[in-house]
Amino acid sequence: QKREEIRATISARIEVKKKQLIERIQMKLNNINERRTDHFLKVLERMQNILDRIESRKENVSAAGKDAKAVEAAIQTAQTAIDQAIEDVNTQKAKEYQIVVDEETTARNDVGATAKQLQEDLRKVRESVKAARDAVFAAHQALRVIRGVDEGGTATPSATPT
Repeated sequence: QKREEIRATISARIEVKKKQLIERIQMKLNNINERRTDHFLKVLERMQNILDRIESRKENVSAAGKDAKAVEAAIQTAQTAIDQAIEDVNTQKAKEYQIVVDEETTARNDVGATAKQLQEDLRKVRESVKAARDAVFAAHQALRVIRGVDEGGTATPSATPT
């Protein structure tokens, strides 16, 4: 009878430790999500600043009498891509990752599935940010095609998502 009591006490301690471990892992996953989405928002803010500089340079070129329709189209495409990426990042930032353990024996698989879901979601957001970066770069390239643009400095996109 005493052995059974000891086993019950040990089993209860193990349950508490597993629960605490799962809670810590869940908190870590949510912290990772928050850090990565904050980073993506900073990158998108820098891209928006670059796009604004490209647009002001496009207006200088247009005022000089050069045709800047291709640049305008590239700027619109880039702006749409940035807006979409910001929406994707904000949607991702709002997500909370809850680890639901059905059985004690499947806890490891449940934690792994939640972590894998976070990785997949962040990969999709990263692709969206990369598409925005590529669109900003295309706008810059379209601006460079027009001669005489390099008189007022350069507008090279230096924001690269990591």
